[in-house]
Amino acid sequence: QEPPPEEPTEEELVARFFVEISSALKTKLSGVGGLNGVYEYEIDKPEYGKYPFVTITMANFEGAFGDNIRNLRTYGFNLRFYQERAAFGNEKAERIMREMMDEVTTAFDADTTLSGLVKYVKPVSGDLTYVDREIGDTRFAEIVVEAMSVVPSSM
Repeated sequence: QEPPPEEPTEEELVARFFVEISSALKTKLSGVGGLNGVYEYEIDKPEYGKYPFVTITMANFEGAFGDNIRNLRTYGFNLRFYQERAAFGNEKAERIMREMMDEVTTAFDADTTLSGLVKYVKPVSGDLTYVDREIGDTRFAEIVVEAMSVVPSSM
């Protein structure tokens, strides 16, 4: 008879949730109309110059004591949206960014558990600005996603 599988360590739980949450974010963002690329890492430039695109990167995590068998964990991710302005023009680039932000914030408001993966996702917040990229001035938005989960603790 095989022994029961070992319980995952705290580090394994954190790693698993980072991978699973990142994958869920990629799936959600792949459904956003108009996005030409969704990357789970920061890229130097998009494939074939395709804008707009978004990158998903880990930002932080926090833990808090829940009770004697559970801890509360917050996983933070940065979603960075890029829209070049040279080829599209300022007005069109701004319109595209507004439409994306409307769609993205609505998508997270409508799915507060990432399809049941986490306990809840805090309402998203973000900043919009301009950055220099490989082709010049680029419209940039960064949305912060904080996903809360309850993880087992061993006492």
